[in-house]
Amino acid sequence: MFSWQPLDGAAYYRIEIADNETFNKPIVGITDNARYTPVKAMPAGDYYWRVQMYDDDDIPGSRFATGRITVGSKVYLPICIR
Repeated sequence: MFSWQPLDGAAYYRIEIADNETFNKPIVGITDNARYTPVKAMPAGDYYWRVQMYDDDDIPGSRFATGRITVGSKVYLPICIR
């Protein structure tokens, strides 16, 4: 799940998630709260994300909140047999 600080005047947020810094072919989500959970599993790897607020008139904010995340693969712990 992605989360950020809510902004005064925001009617909704648009989040873009991509595996590259130029945001070619991003996953795009719209949410009216300050968090977003992708609907599809994300393969392991590094991802960049950015969020922009929109007001009630559908006018975007002038700045993005940005971040980077690493999605790992499943971790299997060894079984200890005594």
